[in-house]
Amino acid sequence: MNDKLKSNPFLHNKLNFELSEERFLNEVFLQKIENFPVLWKVGDWLSKINYYSKNRKQLKFKIIYFFHKLVKSEKFKTLAFPDTFEDAYKRKAYNYSKYRIKSYNKNSDLSKIYEILSEKKYSGIIVYPSTIHWEPLQRPQQLLREFAKLDYLCFFCEPKQSHLSIVKVESNLYTISGDQYLIYPLQNFDIIILCTWMLNLPFANLIPKKFLWYDIIDRLEIFSLYDEKMLNKHEQFVEAADLVTYSGLQLTDFTKKRSNAIYLPNGVITEDFTNLKKTNLKKFPTIQLRKDKPIIGFYGAIAEWLDFKLIHDVANKSPEWEFVFIGQIWTDINEISRLPNVHFTGLIPYKKLPEIAINFDIGIIPFTINDLTNSVSPIKFFEYAALGLPVVTTSFYEITQYKGESFLQIASSTDEFIEAIRNFLNSKLSDTSEDAKLFANKHHWAQRVKKIIKYF
Repeated sequence: MNDKLKSNPFLHNKLNFELSEERFLNEVFLQKIENFPVLWKVGDWLSKINYYSKNRKQLKFKIIYFFHKLVKSEKFKTLAFPDTFEDAYKRKAYNYSKYRIKSYNKNSDLSKIYEILSEKKYSGIIVYPSTIHWEPLQRPQQLLREFAKLDYLCFFCEPKQSHLSIVKVESNLYTISGDQYLIYPLQNFDIIILCTWMLNLPFANLIPKKFLWYDIIDRLEIFSLYDEKMLNKHEQFVEAADLVTYSGLQLTDFTKKRSNAIYLPNGVITEDFTNLKKTNLKKFPTIQLRKDKPIIGFYGAIAEWLDFKLIHDVANKSPEWEFVFIGQIWTDINEISRLPNVHFTGLIPYKKLPEIAINFDIGIIPFTINDLTNSVSPIKFFEYAALGLPVVTTSFYEITQYKGESFLQIASSTDEFIEAIRNFLNSKLSDTSEDAKLFANKHHWAQRVKKIIKYF
């Protein structure tokens, strides 16, 4: 039996919103406007004037944003554009549509893209449209890295849209600022489009020959602009996509309309976490640690899904241990950072992360328990294992399937968390370290890719 999932253009077309004429140009107009670029620019300005005349809140925001930026106020970086999912979707669809015609790209040097496309015969081409930044490395980045090793040309699109910039990260893998610049060069290629949220679709809809891969990595309600229309678009996408994967067991709530959706938990590229030597983390430039004290470490986003009460109580009751948190800070840490044995380093680039984290004695994942964390497959769990670290976590759902692994302890209270750490520190860690590394090898990203590559 042929395992390939055939691309279905009819279902793809159903993903387009029925956009009004003023917001989305039809194919006939796109062809005619090719010869009248000035007319296009006039139409573009008229469309913007029409939009902002009907949306006064957005106009007010733009004016405020402009003046904050003009005077170089830091506030403009945190201003949130008043928006809805449908408006954002329509706006993206309209803006992207311009880049499908040749004349609109004449001021952009697309030669580097064409050069990459013609460099050799690739196994395939994968594009991840603009969603997140390359750093910190997450699931989409690691999947693309693994596909690139298999001779797939991979484009990871950065959110920056102002100008075209292409950086070669690894062999066959490029980051590109401005995914709109890929639209015209890719018109005649078969493209695999990796999508992780609904606002990837305006890009995907403009690629004629595509294989749509919808990778569900979080509960929908955590996305900005979540509303009923986003949910409806998700349900359309689940039915129409050529391949649907999901990262957490409890995300099956969002795959009910797709009986052949594939469970694809996170993993680790073990080579990034091997052959490392412990360094002197005590001399780490942004923190000061006491000599010869156990280091209990965490890395990842410092956000509301961490159980800060648990962390505070564990650290407060265990003054003999040093707690180190690596990652970008997205929430208030004032209270917990007052503890003398709790330290925050800020974000560390992925390439340097293993050589820092190898100095941990224990890796922890102190998630609070809720619908969001119960649906998460934490990449750090597999990376801790690749480092040979014992791991102590709270009892979020996804981790419970690994209960019984010698290097893992799951705690349900402050006292259990402390006891689990103490038991690991008092035991012979060499045995659990080898078990952890063997476990990590079984959960290599290469194994995840092997599970789905047959469908491309």
